[in-house]
Amino acid sequence: MAAPSPGANAREGEADAYRFTMLPRLAATDGTSEPLLLRVEDVARALSLGRSKVYELIASGELPSITIGSARRVPTEALQKWIAEHIDAAGGR
Repeated sequence: MAAPSPGANAREGEADAYRFTMLPRLAATDGTSEPLLLRVEDVARALSLGRSKVYELIASGELPSITIGSARRVPTEALQKWIAEHIDAAGGR
């Protein structure tokens, strides 16, 4: 088996960045924009969790999500709210 080329990880990161920039975006009041919906893989990466754990959170109803066809997406606003609630519950830790 051939070893991955030195730039393989960089290309993967570029692909992730491209995929992230192609998500639907909503202009925020401060002039920036953010994606409206995140893939489970994006949520897992953002939270430093595995996809399985994110699916568990979704299945339990703890993390809100929507289904579009067979695709599961987490609204960015719901993720931000979920994070804020868990920071508050942990006493800001």
